Amino acid sequence: MATPQLLPKSSPSVSGYSKIKSAPEELLKEINRLCADSQWREAEVLIRQALALGDDRSEIYRALGGCLASLARGAEAARAFRTALLIDPTSAQARTDLILGLDHLETTGYEQSLFERQQFWKAHGVKRYETRKPHLNDRDPDRPLRVGYVSGDFRFHSAMMVCGHIILGHDHSPAIKPYLYSFLPHKQYDRCTEVYQA
Repeated sequence: MATPQLLPKSSPSVSGYSKIKSAPEELLKEINRLCADSQWREAEVLIRQALALGDDRSEIYRALGGCLASLARGAEAARAFRTALLIDPTSAQARTDLILGLDHLETTGYEQSLFERQQFWKAHGVKRYETRKPHLNDRDPDRPLRVGYVSGDFRFHSAMMVCGHIILGHDHSPAIKPYLYSFLPHKQYDRCTEVYQA
């Protein structure tokens, strides 16, 4: 499968990358910082500089896919995620990125979507399933059901527009006790976050 087009090695902007190419983890930190600040184009430039100079780690292609997806370049993003997975077939995160990337493409049909998920199960799910332990929960059918929600989007976000009313609706039912686990950065808290905290 063709990899995303790289910047030419003679690009004058490569010198900016050269300063940190000897510290791979610092490079990823800088890319992640740019992405966290929604500076997708700047992050893409840095990533392509790294690729042009031979830094072809799976993490770099995953970062490229994330940038391209955020720039609404879904087909390119899917190719980058696929490349990341080819480089490191053991990466569950790379496979997850690919599945989510393909889900956003109009050209992805049911068969391909199912196939990629089956591949994920074979590569990452089977062994973990074999080591599962039985639940020790109280099996009293009249006890309150504890429902956990894990998200980085407990804020004004499309995901919460869809399911927020369901989560908040649990407050009116003694049969369900919701537990919310958030990894939303504090700087992104807003009024909607406060509602969920209450």
